[in-house]
Amino acid sequence: MDIKGKKKLEYIGLLVVLTLICAGGALIPRAIENDGFFLLADDFNAQQIPFTVALHKQIQNYGINSWMWNLDLGTSTIHGMSFYELGSPFFWLSMLFPANSFPYVVTFIWVLKYITASITSFAYIVRYLNDKKWAIIGALLYAFSGFQSINIEFYHFHDVVAFFPLLLLGIDLLMENKSRYRFIFPLAVFINCVCNYYFFVIEVIFMIFYFVIKSPKYGLTLSKIAYPLIGGVLGVGMAAMLFLPNIIYIMSNPRNSLGIYLENIVWNSRDFLFLIKNFIFPAEAQNNISILNQYNWKSMSLYIPMFGLIPVFVYLKKDFHSWLGKMIVVLLLISFSPIASSVFLLFREGNFRWWFGLVLLMSLATATVLDSDNSIELRFVSVLYGLSALLYTVIICNVSWSKESDESIIFDYNKLFFLCMITIFGAVIIFIASYMKNNYILLLIMTSLFCLFTTSFSIKDYCVKNADDYEINYINKYSIATNIKTPNEQYRFIASDNLITLPGEANGTSSFSSTVEASIVELDRLFGYTQSSNTRMIKSTIEGLSELLGGKYYLSRDEGETNLGEYSSGDMTLYLHEVEACPIGFAVNSVVLEEDIQSLPIENRAKVLMSAVIVNDSNSFLCEEYDIVAQENINTIDLKTLIEKTKEKQVSQFFRDKNGFSCTTNFLDNSLVCFSVPFEQGWKAEVDGNETNIINSAGMMVIEVPSGNHFVEFTYSTPGFTLGIIVSIMCLILYCIYCFTSLFLKENDNK
Repeated sequence: MDIKGKKKLEYIGLLVVLTLICAGGALIPRAIENDGFFLLADDFNAQQIPFTVALHKQIQNYGINSWMWNLDLGTSTIHGMSFYELGSPFFWLSMLFPANSFPYVVTFIWVLKYITASITSFAYIVRYLNDKKWAIIGALLYAFSGFQSINIEFYHFHDVVAFFPLLLLGIDLLMENKSRYRFIFPLAVFINCVCNYYFFVIEVIFMIFYFVIKSPKYGLTLSKIAYPLIGGVLGVGMAAMLFLPNIIYIMSNPRNSLGIYLENIVWNSRDFLFLIKNFIFPAEAQNNISILNQYNWKSMSLYIPMFGLIPVFVYLKKDFHSWLGKMIVVLLLISFSPIASSVFLLFREGNFRWWFGLVLLMSLATATVLDSDNSIELRFVSVLYGLSALLYTVIICNVSWSKESDESIIFDYNKLFFLCMITIFGAVIIFIASYMKNNYILLLIMTSLFCLFTTSFSIKDYCVKNADDYEINYINKYSIATNIKTPNEQYRFIASDNLITLPGEANGTSSFSSTVEASIVELDRLFGYTQSSNTRMIKSTIEGLSELLGGKYYLSRDEGETNLGEYSSGDMTLYLHEVEACPIGFAVNSVVLEEDIQSLPIENRAKVLMSAVIVNDSNSFLCEEYDIVAQENINTIDLKTLIEKTKEKQVSQFFRDKNGFSCTTNFLDNSLVCFSVPFEQGWKAEVDGNETNIINSAGMMVIEVPSGNHFVEFTYSTPGFTLGIIVSIMCLILYCIYCFTSLFLKENDNK
């Protein structure tokens, strides 16, 4: 090994140690507060913990290509969990431990994410520097940026940040014609694509900007275009086992809609001020913001620990016309337009979850400035930057929301002043270091301290709103949830709390998730719920709806006169109760047109669906049409009576397995059997071994069953999964051939 290579390894070793100290120092104390159980707030507690535990158990019991009964009314495992972590290497690492132990091991896995982000960004940044030691600071800035801190509640976002630098490193090596390293780009594409398809779209758009702006430096030749295309196709192809099913899925996802509006061309004054704040100040918790917005989940933070934008401005002043200068300017300009910013998600959403790419380039610019003699410029800009932060704070403290009102736009003065002081303190450190010729030891120590402090601050800021007994109740409820069993597979729990429904077997009637089957959204809309794309309607708010969907069981702290059992943990005891409810599968002999049921008050619709199924054409069935007119007073019909009728016509021997579910029927007449299981193209239904048509009825599944004894079986396979596996295997073979042939191609070592 040459001296330079040995030195790089020493730098990587130091980087790992510093990252371990910063990440561990920020995360471990939070875990210690609850005896090793890591808790945060909002999405981390409500989604990440129950999702990871549920996914772990789902794969162990049913495999990847399976139906997940306890995610809302039921969802494909691939569709429901790929956005979160199904393809993440860090999730598969957690599979080495018992499923229920995830809240206790997540701290250490999270530290590994930070270390990975540091190493991958170091590998990218170090190639641009003369003195390689500055890459350590650049890598720390990327791994502990404001983007990471503000998204601390979105645990799976950190997977993306960890692997993204490999994409830019890989494409650089291709453009430089480094044949021995051509294997990196397809591999980087594969890792990022399989890790998170949502962010991969962002990364592809980002790489297009990157390639177009940087390619003139190397000259556009056929090979420089061909190799990235070939590598990209191979990488996506190897990830096809998950990517293809999810592409099919998102085409029908309700979040997949254009968001282009004229008013989104530029920010209004309030949002503009908020944008500037997130450029210069350290990140806050998205649920606890000090100024302008009390909460905002757009992942808005460009903060670079300690340095802020100071070195970036210095770089732009000196090298504005370089590829890096142009790239940073273009991305900053895009940030000032909501429509332009949404280009990274093909105009489907307007948020700043693409800023991790800009953060990486800003970290590179910072390391580049430190690597050269820019003391005077840093000194000058640091003074202006500190004064600008102070001026911004003074202005924002004297701005009213409107001329008609003296309402303040500041929600927490103390925190605002605190953030301002952190920013100014960082500028002071840069000012002092500039007089010491950018003393490396000083800057390295202070950078590490800022990384530790700002990350710790974000964690504390997220937890500040929790009630005193929140953590204890959460841990007790989690312990209870992992042991819950469903007494009868024909029914569900009346529950929408992920913490109750996901860690164990208490499949509920609703959930908090961004990725459920589109048919569930269709059902929600039938009952007037269109409020959110990531939460589902609480079914118990509509009379008869939770009962229609099999919501029979519920947990309560009240023992009541009768109960089916109890679950205890610590000082928490929950009692299992039941109510009358329709079984998941039952027969009806009437049909109703959707436009007819839409004419009814929402509170009466569930009652109708206990006697009839929604169809598009009533003439296609040998059933009577439900007489809406004759049932105008359906609200007077006793709900218990309707439920009893469904139980009289319920299917028998209902059983769930890894492939779907099965049951037997024995009806006197030909019947329509409805199942409160979400309709999805991957379902196949058979009656006595003969495939039968599945009817999509308001998002749920209905089949026609003849009279007499019959065996009904539903099997599920995620659309595109089998084809995706074939494509993945073929592309893996092609990738091996690609790597082998690259060894015999002439290499150009010119940078």
